[in-house]
Amino acid sequence: MNIKANNFIDSVYQLYEKISPLVYNTPLVQSSLGRGNIFLKCENLQQTNSFKYRGALSAILSYKLYEPKNWEHILQDGIVTYSTGNFAKALAKISKQYNLKLTVIVHEWIDERKLTDVIVNNSKTKIIHTSLEEWQKIVIAGAYPETPGFFISSFNQYVNLGNATIGLEILQQFPEIEAIIIPYGSGSLTYSIASFLKHFKPNLDIYTAESSSGAPFFTSFKIGKNSSVAYRKTFVDGIGSSFVIPEHFKRIKPYIKDAITVTPDQIANTVVQLAMEDKLVVEGAGAASVAAALHYGINQSCCCILTGGGIQQSVLLNLFENFYYERAEHE
Repeated sequence: MNIKANNFIDSVYQLYEKISPLVYNTPLVQSSLGRGNIFLKCENLQQTNSFKYRGALSAILSYKLYEPKNWEHILQDGIVTYSTGNFAKALAKISKQYNLKLTVIVHEWIDERKLTDVIVNNSKTKIIHTSLEEWQKIVIAGAYPETPGFFISSFNQYVNLGNATIGLEILQQFPEIEAIIIPYGSGSLTYSIASFLKHFKPNLDIYTAESSSGAPFFTSFKIGKNSSVAYRKTFVDGIGSSFVIPEHFKRIKPYIKDAITVTPDQIANTVVQLAMEDKLVVEGAGAASVAAALHYGINQSCCCILTGGGIQQSVLLNLFENFYYERAEHE
């Protein structure tokens, strides 16, 4: 399959035929939160508890099926990627199944418990720690020549196609969709879903959601050019940074109706409410879309992407404690 020869939409459908027996067609359910207009695409229930599994599997399968030269490189030297946790976890599971070497580059702020999840899925994974500054340079460059492995970034063309299959399923499950909110991390998920859905629904309103602890796309969108912002570490560690990748910003901006930020506290409360009212365990990044829907005041039928469910038990318990402590204080 040559992505340059096939158009994006056809390629998404073709790849979905390959991966659909191996990924979950995750449910799309109406939330108990809000005014009855919020619907949840539950990628927290995907394999390895994250939408990242789709893109990771799509990349490995596509190189194996369609690019023999690169597949030979992968078989010989393995895969290299950068990650804050979920993409590495997905690649770890898949690389073990295919008996591939895996090297993951992480920054100094990563939660070590997320690395444990990676190692559980593939004990032979090599972890390379770098400074946050160096890690950001690797993300922007999309390469790490210090190792011989084949580099797969979150914006890899096959990863994008895998991510876009979420849009394909949404179109099948919820054809009446009027708006969608997508948590913004690297931008890969936003670009993939937006470019697919806009082809079929050009009037669809697409929003991004970020935590105010680090919302570079929000700032860049509002002033109309690529910008950097201050970033602070919170429990919302699957999204948020100090920068956007310039070419990604230019590709994504035309699709977006508006960019939304919500505070870590608003996200924390939403995590608890999703667990209590909708019986869904969601990590901070995944809950950002619902928090945005609740606080932005969207009146349309709105689909929120729950991007992952990889929240540590201790973090979740702490969010519950804080939620009910604050509620008790106001009673």
